[in-house]
Amino acid sequence: MWIDEEEYIAIYQEFVTRFPEPMPEGVDFPLEPPDLGPNMIGLGNAEGAAYFHWNCAWMDVYLTDTDAATRDRAMEQLRAFPTTEWALKYVEDPENGYLGVLDEAELGDLSGLREVYVSGCTDALGAAEEG
Repeated sequence: MWIDEEEYIAIYQEFVTRFPEPMPEGVDFPLEPPDLGPNMIGLGNAEGAAYFHWNCAWMDVYLTDTDAATRDRAMEQLRAFPTTEWALKYVEDPENGYLGVLDEAELGDLSGLREVYVSGCTDALGAAEEG
């Protein structure tokens, strides 16, 4: 099902008021989801914007925080992403590449996680800081 930009924003704004996962301390959702441009917008994109913001926020915590307990909490949340209702419905990762990146990070190799963060998260989190 396709939705227009107004519906996309409205669904996102409603969804973030009842987002089921915990956010890192001090992190809020942007007022509006990322602009998808003139593309056709699928119904799942609005909730997906919230889930990706949540996941990126926890990646940021894992990559930047030095407290072991905080990093453990971040990793717990990162590992929860593939089991969320949204990810189970919309994300395909048959080779478990995402979990492999997390495994490497826990073993001390942050390069894969940093690459995922830089390629998919810096714009999303920058928008939140501006909003």
